[in-house]
Amino acid sequence: MPKQQAVELQPFFHDKTVLVTGGTGSIGSQIVKRLLLLTPKEVIV
Repeated sequence: MPKQQAVELQPFFHDKTVLVTGGTGSIGSQIVKRLLLLTPKEVIV
């Protein structure tokens, strides 16, 4: 994810609980890794 896009998304995910379905697959695990950089309160996989 480009840095500018991450900066724009960070306030949306900050301190929220996020559910990721399919987060153990190859694509889902990459989504979870990038999501964790946006400082959510909790990520449920």
